[in-house]
Amino acid sequence: MRKKILIFLLMCLLLSLTPIAGVEISFANADGKGEHLNLNDLIPETASDSTSIEVKDGMTQPIYSTDDVIIENLFVETTVDSDGDGNPDQVEIEVMRPNTEPNIQVPVIFEMSPYRGGMMARKLPPIGQPGMWV
Repeated sequence: MRKKILIFLLMCLLLSLTPIAGVEISFANADGKGEHLNLNDLIPETASDSTSIEVKDGMTQPIYSTDDVIIENLFVETTVDSDGDGNPDQVEIEVMRPNTEPNIQVPVIFEMSPYRGGMMARKLPPIGQPGMWV
């Protein structure tokens, strides 16, 4: 019980100090009314006076168009040598990014998974060939 009270008091203290630190707190409302949240000027390359995040039904809306998205397949070197050839393995990644001006940095969500494919792009010998598991 003491731990919960201590955490509660600590959170109250931190929230009371945020105006002093110059931090503005904005909440997305979930009442179905759309509102605009201003960006915090940490993205000067893409931000303008009219740049804002649109919130609709409590969820942020995309700010970049998905119609002209750029999709690139790249190879990234790992620290693993699974085939024992003395060279680090390379894995294929797919990068989807908005079509922006050159040198503009945009945030990404990078998710690694061995289940994202890649095996179907390689020609595999038919089952029953030497070296295949049956």
